[in-house]
Amino acid sequence: MAEGEYSGEYKKINSNLSTKAAVGVSSQVSKGTEGDKFLADVRVLADTSGDHARSFFIKRPNELPDCPETTHSAIQEKYKWLKSNGFPVPPTYRYDEARKEFVITDMNRFGEIYDKANPLKKAINNLDEIITEIKKLAKLSFNDGNGVYLGLDAYSVVVDGENNGHIYLLDLGRGTYRINEGVDEKGRTKLPHNADAIAQNFIDSYLSPSL
Repeated sequence: MAEGEYSGEYKKINSNLSTKAAVGVSSQVSKGTEGDKFLADVRVLADTSGDHARSFFIKRPNELPDCPETTHSAIQEKYKWLKSNGFPVPPTYRYDEARKEFVITDMNRFGEIYDKANPLKKAINNLDEIITEIKKLAKLSFNDGNGVYLGLDAYSVVVDGENNGHIYLLDLGRGTYRINEGVDEKGRTKLPHNADAIAQNFIDSYLSPSL
């Protein structure tokens, strides 16, 4: 491995397939109570055809007390359900048990990312479609109390080079819950109108070109 790299065994969340990869952390995105986030160059060690490192998002979430939805197993379960049911999540989402970290597709490859931390402040071609889709995702993911309750941090809009927005569910940690029979990990009832209200809050607060 090159200087400054470390290796990990990254398992696909929705299968038993794992890949050994070398990670060279290039820059820290954020550091806080919910964990550290980095951008890193990742290359598959079994690839002998040359240097094919690509940028990925490295996340090391903290498992917060009294927030069972932040455990690494809970995050994996949410991603697995959303992915298997066709929701717009990052195509790559792998986990290294030994290092307690996720390797996730760097969505910056596809455009500019707008979310709760970086509200959309410009006009885009398909804002009305994006708003409709967010409302639809909130209802479909709730799945009559047997799916995933999407929190405010879950929603992101990636705006491509042609100024078209694309919805992705990128942050599946705090505030986003896997629910079964209408009850979340804390044993609380999650009602569908709450999910709708969260979606509307995101639209009103973070998707306004007039901000």
